[in-house]
Order: sequence, then C-alpha cells, then structure tokens
Amino acid sequence: MSASARPSPVPLVIRGAIYGMVFILIVKQLRRGLVIPAGMVYGLAVFVVSSFIALPVAAKLTGAGSVITDMAKMVGWSTFAVEHLMFGAVLGLLTFALSRSDSTGPTVELRLPVAA
Repeated sequence: MSASARPSPVPLVIRGAIYGMVFILIVKQLRRGLVIPAGMVYGLAVFVVSSFIALPVAAKLTGAGSVITDMAKMVGWSTFAVEHLMFGAVLGLLTFALSRSDSTGPTVELRLPVAA
C-alpha cells in the first residue's frame, strides 16, 4: 500500500473521542465500581451500532462500498467484537481512574488533571 493510500488515524481518534464523551455522559449516574463493566457493555453496543448501522451508512455516503460495509466480516466478527470490548474496557478503566475515589455520592465525578 502506498503512503498516499494509507488510512489516516485522525478519523479513528475523532470517533473514539466522540464515543468516549458519550460514554461519560451515560455513566455519570453510575456508581464508580460499575464503570468498568459498563464500559465493556458500551463497547459491545458500539460494535453492534458500528457493524450494522454506522459502517453501512458511511460506506453509502462515501461510496467506499464493501471495504467499509464488510469491515467486521473482513477482520473477523469475533476480532471486531473483542476490539470493541477492549475499547469499552479502556473507557471504563480511564473513567474509574479519573473519577473521585473519595466521593460519598452515588455518581461518578471526574477529576481531570489541571496543568499548572
């Protein structure tokens, strides 16, 4: 594959950031201990939405055809599912790590590092 034909990582990073923000909005009402399993469930939900809705729509809009539509099939359904499961687990772990452990409330409160 030539350098000009390689896919850019930028759209992947942007989609990951958007999915991450949506996850944070969803788990704000969960107990801190539930964010990791919730992340894994969320990752599988993203897998289903991507495989059956988002990728076919993206393929139709861009004219990319089966390269995009059949991505899960080409990679392998189980591999594609595990990738999304891992994505969700990482989201959950990051949310857990960045949430306040001293919070007495039932919800997740993020504490983001502030540059000095």
